[in-house]
Amino acid sequence: MGLCPQFVLNQLFTEILTSIIMYVMKKSVLKYIALCLAVIAFALPANAQNKKQEIKFTIYGNCEMCKERIEEALDAKGIIFAEWDKDTKIATVVYKTSKITEDEIHKLIADAGYSTDKVKANLDAYNKLDKCCQNPNPLNDFEGADEEGEDDGHNHKDHKEHQH
Repeated sequence: MGLCPQFVLNQLFTEILTSIIMYVMKKSVLKYIALCLAVIAFALPANAQNKKQEIKFTIYGNCEMCKERIEEALDAKGIIFAEWDKDTKIATVVYKTSKITEDEIHKLIADAGYSTDKVKANLDAYNKLDKCCQNPNPLNDFEGADEEGEDDGHNHKDHKEHQH
């Protein structure tokens, strides 16, 4: 009894089709794996670039008006959260390290007229502050000044709850 030519052709066609499907699947799986690896490779550096950092540091201000100015100065690109406590004089800042540096944050404050525990206040900006917001500079001098900052003789303890 011989095999029917139609059966042989169907069997051959099925084997060829199966081989082609397996080949394509293997290539597709390899492409899928390569695509996944590429996505992971691009995602990891993006995550590293968006690293968030929290810092706490002293800013030498006096009143609620200082608080407003300080927090306004910290409303900058890359800063996610900023709050200054006028009683403790401590600022808490959360920022993206890929957008702004800690030194740049301190400079924002200095440019607003306030000293931090790292950076001296800009004298021109300090002189533009209201008298109640000026205090003897705790670092004893100013950025951009040749001589030491002087006490304005104003008693800031009277302005503990001062608001403008």
